[in-house]
Amino acid sequence: MNRTDVPRRQLRPRLPVAFNGGDFLSTIRKGERGPGRSWPAGDARTFLLSSGRAALWLLLKGLGLPAGARVGVPLFCCEAVFEAVERAGCAPTFLDVNPETFVLDAEDASVSVDAVVAVHLFGNPVDLTRLRSPRGAPVVEDCAHSFFGEIHGTPVGSLGVGAMYSFGLGKPVSLGRLGAAVTRTTGLSERGQDLHRSLPAEGARGKVSRAVTSKLVAALYREPWYGMFAFKVAQQYESTIDPMGKEAASYQAAPSELIGIVADKVDRYRGTIEAQRDAWKHLADVVADVSKNRFVPQATTKGCISDRWLFALRCPSTRDRDELVDRLGRQGVDSIKFYDRVPAIARERFGYKGGAPSAESLCKSTVVVPVRVPTDRDDGGRLAAALANAIRGAG
Repeated sequence: MNRTDVPRRQLRPRLPVAFNGGDFLSTIRKGERGPGRSWPAGDARTFLLSSGRAALWLLLKGLGLPAGARVGVPLFCCEAVFEAVERAGCAPTFLDVNPETFVLDAEDASVSVDAVVAVHLFGNPVDLTRLRSPRGAPVVEDCAHSFFGEIHGTPVGSLGVGAMYSFGLGKPVSLGRLGAAVTRTTGLSERGQDLHRSLPAEGARGKVSRAVTSKLVAALYREPWYGMFAFKVAQQYESTIDPMGKEAASYQAAPSELIGIVADKVDRYRGTIEAQRDAWKHLADVVADVSKNRFVPQATTKGCISDRWLFALRCPSTRDRDELVDRLGRQGVDSIKFYDRVPAIARERFGYKGGAPSAESLCKSTVVVPVRVPTDRDDGGRLAAALANAIRGAG
């Protein structure tokens, strides 16, 4: 029996949608940055936009690259990255990833490109100190999954020419919308300001609509509603109106006053990060004990510290992955096949012609579960037990 056919009052959601009533109100009003509030970008220039994808567009456009410039992107990431590159007038050049860390490394990013987007995937940083960017090509950091990671002691988001953050649903810091473009050079800051001013401002109706949508989706991603009926509803909902914001949309400027609201939520996330890392480590230990190296967690890049936001497992094959997903569902844990369709989308829409075998394999063999979700009521024991039981029965 398929997991989607079994209503479960306690089905654990596939994504940590942390969006509450306070967030609902925050997203439709302005906020002031007060004392004690922090923001990972420090004193760097920050531009708020309608989405993380728009923020990436601003950074790439602000580099002043020629039309059709080759921008290196990992194949194993969200296709929204490719869309932002294309919207900036550039061409995505697909790079392979390390099959253990799931991110770019020195060997995989040595092809000829004009810029690189380094995606700190699932919280795990790319080691930018070893990334051989050809001809000194600028590197933009995608920090949508990583706020407090470190690269040899240096915070993520501070080594590239700029960094992008996303605050959409299902992200570590979730406000239902908004993205931030952080610039680290004077030239990029000046061009970024001009680009930000050229964008239309968010309309009041759009803000309210997005807030209402976010609140509805957040309600669906709660027990018992998720398992009882919202699992199927959410699947249909995601495929039709795109609550996670993956469809191409107009890019808009958001008011800088909202940085205070963003900073508040970032601070709240900071308070959970160590417990999250401990929970990830516990899950990895459980998997190591029961899987005999058949199912392998994402490795943390050497010399780096990961947020460990999502727990990603590399399975021996697509069949093993699908079986594990089904068995996890029977244990009351929903999971997600992250980026399963990305290679096909990259071929159909963005001209991918191969050359990233490790990334293609990961797209077809990776299972991801959130380390923590808002409805968790224990220290992770339920999820750990479900993983152990599912792996014992798989294969």
